Amino acid sequence: MQLTLDQGPFLILSDFHIGHQATLVTDIELVAPLFSKEQTVIFNGDTFEMRLKSSRERALHHAKRLKQIISDCGAQAQFICGNHDPMISGTSHAEFVDQAILITHGDILYHDVAPWSLNARLYDRAHRSELHRLPAAEHSDLTSRLGALRRATLAYDVEHVTAPPGIIGSLVHFVETTWPPWRPISILKSWAEVPARAEALARQFRPKLRYLIIGHTHKAGIWRRGDLTIINTGAVMRGFGRQAILFEDSKLTVRQIDYRKNKFQLGKTIQSLPVNS
Repeated sequence: MQLTLDQGPFLILSDFHIGHQATLVTDIELVAPLFSKEQTVIFNGDTFEMRLKSSRERALHHAKRLKQIISDCGAQAQFICGNHDPMISGTSHAEFVDQAILITHGDILYHDVAPWSLNARLYDRAHRSELHRLPAAEHSDLTSRLGALRRATLAYDVEHVTAPPGIIGSLVHFVETTWPPWRPISILKSWAEVPARAEALARQFRPKLRYLIIGHTHKAGIWRRGDLTIINTGAVMRGFGRQAILFEDSKLTVRQIDYRKNKFQLGKTIQSLPVNS
C-alpha cells in the first residue's frame, strides 16, 4: 500500500532496529528529543525486530510505546515496513510533492533482499515465486512489486543467535556479519551498487522522481545521478552513519543524528536540498 502525504513538516528516519542486539536504541525514551510538535514522523522500515517469532510480541509492545512517545510530543507516526518488520504496517512506500519524492525501505533494490544474508537464497526463491504469481500488468506497478517483495520476506521464519543490545550484542553482530569471509565482501559490494540500483529503480517506476529516500543497507550517503538525488539515512548502529531528513518549507534537510547527554538529538546539517526549484 502507498502512503500519500501532504506538504509536511515531516521527519524521516530508518533502521532503528529496536530489539536488535546491535541497536543503539537500548531505551525507547532516548529518542523522544528527535520529535517536534505538529510533525509527521515517517519510519522508513526496520524500525523494530520482528523476524523472529519470539520477538514479535515484544516488538509490538515497543511499537505501542514509541507511538505514545511521539503522540506525547504532539507529533504523529507513520510506519513503512522493512524486511525486519514486514508486518508492522501495510504501507510499503510514501510519496509526496506530486511524486517528486519517494520513500521506501530499499530492500527492493535487491532481488534476494539482502545479498549479504545467510538467507539470501531463500529470499531470492520466495521473491521469484511471488513475482511469478503477479499478473503481467502488475510487474510494472511499484505498489504491486513492493507487495510481492514483502510477501517474500514473510515466507521464512529467520532464526539466529541473539544477545542483549549493547556492547556484547554489537560484538556478536560484528562476528555474524564478518563470518564466513564472503559476507563482508558482499556487504561492501552492495554498498558500492546502491546508487546504480537506486537510479535503475527510479527510472523504471518513477521517471520524473527527484528524490529517492531509502535505508536498508545501513550505510548513510547522498548521491546525485543527473536530476535524481538518492539519500540513504543509514542505521542507528555503530559505524554506519545515522541521519534524519526534515522536510518543511519545500526543502529537504539532511541532519546528523547525535547521541549526547544520554539521548538522541538532531545534529549538524549535512546538506539542504530544494524540492520545488
